[in-house]
Amino acid sequence: MSNSLKIELTRDIPAIHTASDDVYIQIPDIKKEDMIPWSMKDDYFYPLCLDCQSNQMTLLFQLAAGGIHTHYHCGQTFAYTFQGKWRYTEEGSKIMVPGTFILEYPGVTHTVEVISEEPVLMVANMRSGFLFVDRSPSEITEPGEHPKITMYQDPYYFYYRAKQYYEEEGKDFSQIEMVTTLGTAIRPPHTASDRDASRPKLKTAGA
Repeated sequence: MSNSLKIELTRDIPAIHTASDDVYIQIPDIKKEDMIPWSMKDDYFYPLCLDCQSNQMTLLFQLAAGGIHTHYHCGQTFAYTFQGKWRYTEEGSKIMVPGTFILEYPGVTHTVEVISEEPVLMVANMRSGFLFVDRSPSEITEPGEHPKITMYQDPYYFYYRAKQYYEEEGKDFSQIEMVTTLGTAIRPPHTASDRDASRPKLKTAGA
């Protein structure tokens, strides 16, 4: 094999990074004032990784007594609880305590309720965006009826929400920029008929 052919084959191979290129974040060092207000009252998040190109994200959440409204994920989600206690309001849910790891499957509708006096701190890795809905499938009585989607959140949402907040507060956004990869995220269908055709089969968390 000639040298010119070797160069041709390896031309598009990216440079290999070293450990010094990695980003290290000490979660206990993240201050309350660095957390970004979320869409729910008294709930906050901090981006640990936002990959808009592959539509994946890892977030640190601080959840107050209100918990998280009814929602479901379009891909697998992994969550680890550091502080506080919480559960799903749907029937059959276990109580999550510090040290609990949970795998959430796509299309499982659940509502998070914080049951401890102290806020819940958890890290969640999401393999997709997620959708808030107006009710659980267990509340549906008419055949063919679906919960209505009220909001969709993906890495783009959390990136621009964090950027907006940091700019308003005059904070340094460079740390979050370092853990963000911008690209074309996979957005949900725009029309109701498209959503129905592509909708995962919904189940409740206790099912």
